[in-house]
Amino acid sequence: MRHRWLIGTLFVTGTLAAAVGVVAVTARPAPDHPYFAPANPGTHVIAHRGGAGLRPENTLAAFAHSVALGADALEMDVQPTADGAIVCIHDATVDRTTDGWGRVDSFTLEELQKFDAGHYWSGDGGLSFPFRGKGIRIPTLDEVFARFPQTRMIVEMKHGGAALARPLCELIRRSRMTKKALVASMNVEAVAAFRAACP
Repeated sequence: MRHRWLIGTLFVTGTLAAAVGVVAVTARPAPDHPYFAPANPGTHVIAHRGGAGLRPENTLAAFAHSVALGADALEMDVQPTADGAIVCIHDATVDRTTDGWGRVDSFTLEELQKFDAGHYWSGDGGLSFPFRGKGIRIPTLDEVFARFPQTRMIVEMKHGGAALARPLCELIRRSRMTKKALVASMNVEAVAAFRAACP
């Protein structure tokens, strides 16, 4: 009985090893994407929300400061306006980060850009607001791409869901950022729609 068990075990193990060997020989890795092949292969610094701890988040001021400090990539959140522009802002509303109030998707781009995106930023727990009234506004993703064309970016589809996929894909292609932009989302439907729009 013990011999049968040993023979059976060896047969199963041998079969599995052969199957794995065939898969290993025939499987080919996906080709490297330029996004993942930077000149410096070491640890990389990603500026979350553009470097929210140092400048008002998701603004050109934050992105520029992080690039000047040597960040390897900029992370940002995007969503659509009422008139279809794609803007960089994290929350579904403008309440927390600007002097405005209301849902981002209820405003046109022109209306959104009247708000002060530096209004509430404070580096000292609310004792001072050094960027208030300095002309910092909610930028479009177009502007970010145009300003930092050599910088790798992580673009998170924050709100707007699957409807944002095709316009975002078209913007990335039009801006020639296909090798510099990585698109992410916590919304499974949005990711699936983006993959379908931008294979």
